[in-house]
Amino acid sequence: MSFRKFFSGKCGWAGLVALSLILFAGCSTNKSDSGKSYQMGADAKVGALTYNVVETEWADTLEGSMGPRIPQHRFLLVNLSVTNQSEQPVAVPLLNLIDAKGVEYRELDRGEGVASWLGILRQAMHEEPLTGKILF
Repeated sequence: MSFRKFFSGKCGWAGLVALSLILFAGCSTNKSDSGKSYQMGADAKVGALTYNVVETEWADTLEGSMGPRIPQHRFLLVNLSVTNQSEQPVAVPLLNLIDAKGVEYRELDRGEGVASWLGILRQAMHEEPLTGKILF
């Protein structure tokens, strides 16, 4: 099941407008949640998880252990917080980004060069916010 979440806000780059939808995949089975939009900074509840996009930033390169990482176009780093409202630990899935033209981009599973990267295997514990950056 897929859920689209809108994030917007002051970021200093006009290009963010073109990359305005974030898709939370595999988090819930409630069809009534799909298609909802949320402003950056607002809580977006999907199943037991509550997402909050804190800020975004563009990067032309990232420094890795083997030199700079060069993207196809640019990297988009999304700083977010995820809180688990259930009593049990919940796995936080990789996310997808959908641009204004409907093109979907999968979250990168390699965070080398990203300070405070959330990681690929991430688990949210009961009411303990999981915070960090994800990369597209």
